[in-house]
This record gives sequence, C-alpha cells and structure tokens, in this order.
Amino acid sequence: MRDSARAEGGFADRDGVVYGVEEDGRLAAAGNLTPFRGHLADVGLLTRPAARGRGLATQIAVQMIGDALPTAGIIRYRALVTNAPSLAIARSPGFAGYGQNLIARLGG
Repeated sequence: MRDSARAEGGFADRDGVVYGVEEDGRLAAAGNLTPFRGHLADVGLLTRPAARGRGLATQIAVQMIGDALPTAGIIRYRALVTNAPSLAIARSPGFAGYGQNLIARLGG
C-alpha cells in the first residue's frame, strides 16, 4: 500500500488497534482504530486493490464501530474528501459529513 494511503487511514499512529480480513493467507483489508479524546474512536481503512468492491472494508468498519462506540460514545471516520469510495463506505453504516480536518506539511 502507498504511504499516503496508510497515513490517510491512520496506520502511522502507533497507538491504534488494527483489524484485518485475510483471503488466501494474505491481508485483503485492514482497519485501524486510533485515539480521539482519550478513546479509540477514529476509524481508518485500507483495502488491497484486488480485494475492493466486495464489502470487506465495510465489514471491518462495522466491527470496529461496534467495539468502540459503547466506550467512546462518538466515532469519527477518516477519509480524504476526494476519496469517493471510502466516503461511500462511511455512509453505509450511517456516518454523515460534519466537518473537515486540514493538514499542513511544513518543510524542514
């Protein structure tokens, strides 16, 4: 997976909990729950290109939401506004757009 895709899904955050679905002994899709306001509450997803379109990421998202919501009380979904397939996955279990995070990369 591209580094940018891993970063978009929060996989660079070492405090996260990773979920996965394997097919034929290979990781096909992964989800990452990272901290927000002291609870694991940020959902990020990755799916191998060959495994897309089969609902694997949605399956992982639903599992993560079910695990985290009772404790966190609110769950956030992590995706770029330009990532239409990921936003469609977010809408499936009921996420609605509320705001946007802005990121600035400083050279140095």
